[in-house]
Amino acid sequence: MSSGRPLEWPAPIGRVTARSRTRVWRRVWARRFGALLLAVAVVLLAATAYRITTRKYYLFLNDYMRRARQLTPAVTGSPTHVFFLLTDHFEPDWDADRVENWAERSNRRHALATLTGSDEDDMNAEVSSSGRVRVRWLSAAATYTLWIPPDADGRYVLARNLRPGGPEVAVRLAVGRTVTGRITDAARFERLDVHANGPGWTLNGTIKDGTFTLVGVPEATGTITAQGNVGGDGWIGTAPIKPDASPTIALKREGPHAFREPGSESLPEDGLTK
Repeated sequence: MSSGRPLEWPAPIGRVTARSRTRVWRRVWARRFGALLLAVAVVLLAATAYRITTRKYYLFLNDYMRRARQLTPAVTGSPTHVFFLLTDHFEPDWDADRVENWAERSNRRHALATLTGSDEDDMNAEVSSSGRVRVRWLSAAATYTLWIPPDADGRYVLARNLRPGGPEVAVRLAVGRTVTGRITDAARFERLDVHANGPGWTLNGTIKDGTFTLVGVPEATGTITAQGNVGGDGWIGTAPIKPDASPTIALKREGPHAFREPGSESLPEDGLTK
């Protein structure tokens, strides 16, 4: 018997299978994408928690969030104060030598270099933070000796026969010797000083309980000079620098004068320079 409707053939089996597979793969990729988003969210939350803990944001985070939710009414009729905060920070720039020598360069930033010429003209210049010394108005016909006093570790610079002009000259720090000795009858002096000097260089030492110490003495000949003061009278004694020697210096009375610092010039009684 016919119902009057055309016969409907069933859909092909292959088409139904293709649609089913497409839906399955859509669900699989949706689950994978959702799992990826969840993993990213977990990583971000873990990183945020790590930063809050390591940088101690938790000390002010609650107050900050509470303050952020409060609306601050606009203030009118009064001046607005703007504060500027300028800070500096350390830039190692992935340079290990820069990091290791940072403290050394900082300590030597204000070191003074002395340039002694063959014409007996001395000039002082400041050592920059990068370790450079620039001196102008030098005589083209003269040769110079560069001296940078030793640091706490006894490292100094002593370079001779330098000429102005031409390319930049590179010099290296050298480690000097430590010379110790004693001052005879040191307890009687009201004030004591010791320094050493040689061709193109000079450095100050320290004295404790009659024993003096000179750190960073260059490998060169020189003289150790000790000065003392007793009741306005000046006393002085010298000793040559010798390898592996600990000299004993006996001071002799020089005469009535004010105590002089090493390298300073004496002044007349009126206090004016000659």
